[in-house]
Order: sequence, then C-alpha cells, then structure tokens
Amino acid sequence: MSSLSFAAKKERLLYKEVTVDLSPNHDGSDTHVIKKKRKIGLWISLVVVVALVVICCLPLKDIRNFFINWTYGWKVLGTMFVPNKTKTWAGWASYLWGVAVPSIWSTFEMCFLATLFGAIISVPLFYLSARNVAKHGYIYWPVRIVNDFLRTIPTLVLAIIVKGIFSYGALSGIVTMTIFTVGIMYKMMYEYIETLDMSPFEAISATGGNTLKCIHLGLAPSVMPMFLSNFLYTLEINIRASMILGYVGCGGFGAILQNVQEDGYYDEIFALLLPLFIVVIILQVSSNILSRRAK
Repeated sequence: MSSLSFAAKKERLLYKEVTVDLSPNHDGSDTHVIKKKRKIGLWISLVVVVALVVICCLPLKDIRNFFINWTYGWKVLGTMFVPNKTKTWAGWASYLWGVAVPSIWSTFEMCFLATLFGAIISVPLFYLSARNVAKHGYIYWPVRIVNDFLRTIPTLVLAIIVKGIFSYGALSGIVTMTIFTVGIMYKMMYEYIETLDMSPFEAISATGGNTLKCIHLGLAPSVMPMFLSNFLYTLEINIRASMILGYVGCGGFGAILQNVQEDGYYDEIFALLLPLFIVVIILQVSSNILSRRAK
C-alpha cells in the first residue's frame, strides 16, 4: 500500500493534469484531461545555476575596492602607436618586417605542422568514437576515454611534460600542439558525424561494402568540408596558444613577446601583434566559409 502511495506521489510530482479542448470550434464540447510532464529539470537547473553564481560570488566580498584605471589603460594603448624603442616609424617598420613577421611566420610553420599531424591522427579516432559508425560500446568507449583524458591535461602542463622529454625548441611545441589538436578534432568531428544521415553508409553496407568503403563513399563527402573547417579553426587556436608555449621554452613568438612586454616597449608589442591579428582574421573567415558550405 505504501509503495502505491509513493508511486502516486511520484507521479503527481512529475506530471500535472491539463484539460485540452479537442472540439472543432473550441466550444468545450469535447474536452479531455491529459497528463503533462512538469518542467522539474528546468527548475532544478535554474536553482543549481543560481546557487553556483552565489557561491562563486562569495570570494568577491572586497568588490567595494574594485576600480577601473581608464587613464593607465588609455596610456598603455596610446604607447603602442608611438615609436619608442624603434625611435621612428621607419624603425618600427624595420622591426615589423625584420623581427615580427619572421617570428610569426616561424610560429605559423610550427602550428601548421602540429595541426596537420594532429588532424591526420584524429581521423581514425573520430570515426571509431562515433556511435553510428563503431556501433559497439567496447570500441568507441575506450577511444573516447583515452582522448578525453588527454583533453583534461591543461596545455601549459602538457607543454612542460613534453619539454622535459624533448627538451627546448620547436619540436616540443609541435608535439604539444599535435596532442592538443587530436583532442579538439576528435571531439568536434565525432559529434558532427553522429548527426549525419547514415542512409548512404547503410546502403553501401547492404550491398556488401566493408567498413572502410562505407566510410569513404558514404560519409567522407559529407565529413570533409567540416573537417577542413575544424582544421582551420584548430590552427587558429594553436597560433594563439603558441604564445603560451613560448613562455615555457617550446618555440613560437611567445618568448620574444614576453621579453618585449617585460621591457615595456609597447610599440614593439604592437608590431608583434599586428601580423598575428591578420593571420587569425584570415583563418577565421576561411573557417566560417567552409563551415557554411558544410551545412
């Protein structure tokens, strides 16, 4: 009796009765009472979010001491557009083409190789991670677990570990960003593959095609545009992340930027950031174009 009472209470908690008018003229001549599920999950989520916001705001009890120093901010920004160490605009242009652009180009080479290697390695991994391709949990779960574990390692920590193995230099940066790229590409691509229409894949399989042929003919044409878009997106992320890698001696222009920043030469900082900004914009626009075509 108590179990029935508990079940009734549970049903009353999860569902509510709603009267629905099914008459053609909506005059109340054909009404029915149906059970509609309550939005308990939504309310619980809102309560959890509010609780997290409150908890996270507790350390901000000294918010009264917060202030914004607009004067210093505008001063720093203004010094970027005034030759200081470079003396003249001709000297600034010389630093831009003699130091900034070559350093950005060497960083781009390192990031491109790492992204290319990581993207290639991720191809079998994201196919094996997709439920609609691998089919069996004993195949896709181990692949996901290993890759998710690698993704939990912060990039800076991963760079320090790799640097200890391969010593200083661009090789450490390439290995670090390759591992990082594998984690990003596999995650984005297998989630995309699971949203695809599997009719071509299943049709080829029904005619006797093996798994590789089904993937090549049934999925690859739909996957390739999104793969290229995600490749460019990851390359963009790696170029920005290379600044952090340079701080720990893994190559890239981060080391140069760190030295210039410590000396307070903001005109040189602007010269370093300008080509980086242009490269990131080009990659972002290209990625957006490919992403739209993929959809």
